[in-house]
Amino acid sequence: MAKIQSKNHNDFCPQALFLYGTYKEDKTPDFGLFCWFSYTWTQTDNGTGMGVMACIGTDKLTKDLIRKNGMFSANLVTEDILPLADYYGIVNGRKVPDKMKYMPTVEKGVVLDVPTIAECPVAWSFASIKKFICVKKAMFIFVPSWALR
Repeated sequence: MAKIQSKNHNDFCPQALFLYGTYKEDKTPDFGLFCWFSYTWTQTDNGTGMGVMACIGTDKLTKDLIRKNGMFSANLVTEDILPLADYYGIVNGRKVPDKMKYMPTVEKGVVLDVPTIAECPVAWSFASIKKFICVKKAMFIFVPSWALR
């Protein structure tokens, strides 16, 4: 296959999609679609080595709830739930109060009190240990729940 020439840019940056889950005050699950998720190594502020970095740039209800609750689940999006993930990614929970009318099968997290999605083969839960503001975007450092046992 012939190669194309282009300028250096960051338009091609494949990342996995995750549905982040947390609870509203009334314990209703809330999910939002995010993809900026990476690993970090931390040994400060209760860190235990492996951690997760999550950057949530857009103002979203899910981001507000994660900030308030200090924990969330990260549910790997599969082909089967891609339409639901697309819906959660484009519908603003602040403007559409019944955004969660389309709900996956929700299970309670094993270690942390966070909603997880049964249809996802991978669902992790995380607790916040540090928050940064980078270029007006919130970046959180989380400890995986398996490190909290």
